[in-house]
Amino acid sequence: MSYGRWVTIMTRRQRPVGELLKRKFIDGLALDLSDESQASRIVPAADIIRLLASPRSSGISDKRRIEIVGAEITGVVDFSHINIPFPVIFRDCKFHAGVKVIGAHLRELAITSCDLPALEAEHAKVAGDLDLSLTRKCDRIELAGASIANDINLTGATIKRPGQIAVNAGGVAVGGDVDC
Repeated sequence: MSYGRWVTIMTRRQRPVGELLKRKFIDGLALDLSDESQASRIVPAADIIRLLASPRSSGISDKRRIEIVGAEITGVVDFSHINIPFPVIFRDCKFHAGVKVIGAHLRELAITSCDLPALEAEHAKVAGDLDLSLTRKCDRIELAGASIANDINLTGATIKRPGQIAVNAGGVAVGGDVDC
């Protein structure tokens, strides 16, 4: 193991995940937990929400983003009615509960290759793409009244809700393509 990798591992063990996420957010880098132990991959939804509620997250530069890779996210990630002027990206994550962006304004939202119980995005406004490609174990996606400026990508997504509506997209406005 290289010295740099060892320092990274030791630093992670000494800092709460919320501090690591904040540092990565400020630097515009991904928080990649895919090589960590199961216990070290847990990210409480409250840490993500707290980062957005911080007064220092307003007036941010273009390089900032929330990007989380390989995490287990506990609790509901609730961005409802929040203005998020930077990309929010989850890749290869396992959500224990759903994601809510009801009435939120987002620059971009990508939840790719994730286990996602549900996405509630009624009346959300996304200035870029909504990417849910390769999402697994999803019961429902609520997009009623949402506005997506560019594309919606559902390529390879598995959405199952036997006997009920799995994707509610009534009144959704899409400026680009819908890929399934």
